[in-house]
Amino acid sequence: MTSLASSSSTAPMSLLPHDHVLLQYRTGDTRWRHAVILEKADGVFHRVFTPARVVRRVDFSDPQLAHIVAFDGTNLSKKIDRKRAFLDVDSAKGKFSKREIDTAIRALAVADPPSPIPGVPRMRRPIIGKQPPPIADALADAAEKELPIAEHETIAIAEPKPLEHVSAVSDGEGWYVFWGHGAAVAGSIVKLAGTPVAILGDFALFKKGGRVLGAVWCKAEEVFDKLRDLRIRASGLPTSRFEGLDEIYADKDDTPRGRDKNAAAGAPKLPDADDLDMRILPVKLEKDLRRFRRLQDAEQEMFEEPLDDWPLDGERTLAHAMRELRREDRSWLQHHEHWMKVSGVRNNDRSAHEHFSICTALHWLTCYDQYNVVNSAGCEALNARRELIEFAHEGRPEAPRWDGAEEFLGRRGSATGTLIDPRKLAYVAARQAQKAKILEATAKAREANAAWLRRGGSPDDPQPAAPPKGPKGAAKAAAAAAKAAGTA
Repeated sequence: MTSLASSSSTAPMSLLPHDHVLLQYRTGDTRWRHAVILEKADGVFHRVFTPARVVRRVDFSDPQLAHIVAFDGTNLSKKIDRKRAFLDVDSAKGKFSKREIDTAIRALAVADPPSPIPGVPRMRRPIIGKQPPPIADALADAAEKELPIAEHETIAIAEPKPLEHVSAVSDGEGWYVFWGHGAAVAGSIVKLAGTPVAILGDFALFKKGGRVLGAVWCKAEEVFDKLRDLRIRASGLPTSRFEGLDEIYADKDDTPRGRDKNAAAGAPKLPDADDLDMRILPVKLEKDLRRFRRLQDAEQEMFEEPLDDWPLDGERTLAHAMRELRREDRSWLQHHEHWMKVSGVRNNDRSAHEHFSICTALHWLTCYDQYNVVNSAGCEALNARRELIEFAHEGRPEAPRWDGAEEFLGRRGSATGTLIDPRKLAYVAARQAQKAKILEATAKAREANAAWLRRGGSPDDPQPAAPPKGPKGAAKAAAAAAKAAGTA
């Protein structure tokens, strides 16, 4: 294996078509990339064939290109870490074949012919943009120039297979759709050559029509059993639950999420289970298949939903507490330890034990149960008690004050054990205030009448009006008296 060039030198013109090289860049993906030379150098540019079967024009004098190493296409030097190299065998297309390379060279000659005058560079099309666009495919470039298909060969791309499948492909063997969309229905055979695909054992994920679909490698006679087995495994239920059942999928209308079959015509459809319960997040498992989700990850998926029947009074504050803990990169247990250090509360204090119990409950509700705690009234009540404890001990750890406990907890407690609706108390208070105003007006009228009688007035005569106030009031009173005298 020989190093041909580095970033400080211009690539020599010793590379010929069919030569295999490894390219390593200084930035981005710094792995060794396998490529095949398709044509002699045009200045410092080469056309290369990548493991993705894409033809690219590469500048070998680019300062970002750290190393160019030639090799035989099979045996990798011991000086290069195999994990740091991406070879043709690592791609979904598999190992380069001689026919593939020959076909690519011939198609490239048709799509991008050499200069008609030896020694004179061929006129190239103007490039729009900062970087020269890659030639995605020799056939696509030929179609762009409106060349007839008969003038060039199609680049043959082998159908990808599972890595453990080394024998010849038998009739009816191939990829069958596990879950599909549109024309790619479940159980139909599909060709994955030239399609972006990720192969995991005998299973493959591929894109079609903008959607990610799944396929499984098997023989035609094994399709039904293979798909049925995969569906049972995906359900998470024991195999015994499906014995004797040919079709294990039920129609959606026959499930609890569908509309009740006995419901009257026009009855509303039952809401989905996701709409009935907003408290639960998608369960996340660690690599040992144990449930756990960090608070910092869970908070990102929590959204406080407005609920008209929320049972607690006052503001909902758990979403604020979760956001602050995420920004400080702390869990509920770490928050308890931090509060104990800075608050001055003694370790054997009753409030310390209660605060620890509340933080522990909130920790497991968030990380293990994976509740959407910001929409849980029970979690909000626990958090309200934690806030009250911290507020009561703030500045006075030895003598806490519990003022405002009802406002913190969102509920009015009874010292005598009575159970009275707060709305009834508000109604009674309003009625009593109304009665008090009536009694006050009645008492004032009674006092005014007694004073009139003490001045010698008759009970049958009306009490005189209050004396007029201000000059305008006096003038109006004099005019009214004169009018009354003239009438008499």
